[in-house]
Amino acid sequence: MNRMRRIIRGFPEVETAISQQGRPDDGTDATGFFNAEFFVPLKPLDTWPAGIDKETLTAQLTQALESQFPGVEFNFSQYIQDNVEEAASGVKGENSVKLYGNDLDTLESTAQKIRRVLQTVPGITDLAVLNPLGQPTIRIDIDRTRAARLGLSPAMSTRLCRPPSAGRPRAICTKVAATVTSR
Repeated sequence: MNRMRRIIRGFPEVETAISQQGRPDDGTDATGFFNAEFFVPLKPLDTWPAGIDKETLTAQLTQALESQFPGVEFNFSQYIQDNVEEAASGVKGENSVKLYGNDLDTLESTAQKIRRVLQTVPGITDLAVLNPLGQPTIRIDIDRTRAARLGLSPAMSTRLCRPPSAGRPRAICTKVAATVTSR
């Protein structure tokens, strides 16, 4: 975050750069801990270098950030517009395609296919696939009969849902599955 702010503040059109990592504590944002947002007020347009407009600045910022942070997708928007669009669609962006399912590999593959098609549509900018897809959760099913025989409550038995080792009994989990719930 510090490096990103330094890069952004390095542009003469930028007044400052303030960042927020993660999601708000009040639960109003559906994003995860991986999210980074920047508030970047710009200097008055008449103080900008000749030949630079907002589109050019956005392209230059994108290039500078992506060259230093490969694999990170950057999106530029107006904060009020962003909040309204997010409230309407449930995701960060003006328009969105939402995929639902249980197989992460299929969801990721399908999302990338959709992205490749949308990249060919004139006028679409800041196209991104939100990763990770969905909100990861872990579901643990306890063999309650076995747990009871060992004198364990279900809460205690979740701590034993690990491979056995010296001094620790055989795991009593019947199934541990990683699942994804939609945003």
